[in-house]
Amino acid sequence: MSEVKHEIYPNKIRAYESERLRLAESNISPANKQLIAQFLNFRVAAGTKQVRITKLSLILRQMADWWLKLDYDKATKNDIEQLLAQINLCEKYKQNTKADYRRLIRQFYLSWYQYEDKRLKNDNKEIREEAEQLYKYVERHVKRNDQLPEIDFRNILTDED
Repeated sequence: MSEVKHEIYPNKIRAYESERLRLAESNISPANKQLIAQFLNFRVAAGTKQVRITKLSLILRQMADWWLKLDYDKATKNDIEQLLAQINLCEKYKQNTKADYRRLIRQFYLSWYQYEDKRLKNDNKEIREEAEQLYKYVERHVKRNDQLPEIDFRNILTDED
């Protein structure tokens, strides 16, 4: 008898395929499409699940389309600072959503692109220093866990309730 596998989130598989199609058909630059695809491939190789990959792709695509308006590989400290300001000022997002955006910026630049960035090996000192400033800024000022405080549920319900 063969084992039947049941998918817990069957609609999430379609979401992954839909997001791949949206990325390919989006209005963002070919360079950003390629960078996003390479980053997602890096995350898949690291064991990230499809559901998370879908979310990462969506966020990167939206940031490039709505706010950043330049290629991720050309971003400077000032560009990322401006991007973060726009994210933090966006009232339609809850704090946890904003934290996801910040975490992804950190992940994209510090965990992956820092090792791919040709600007860090450029002979031109100004270009090299500008890239170094970006990574120092992301490391020091882009917080991963600026989320709402944890709630201690022991204080909410008592034995008498």
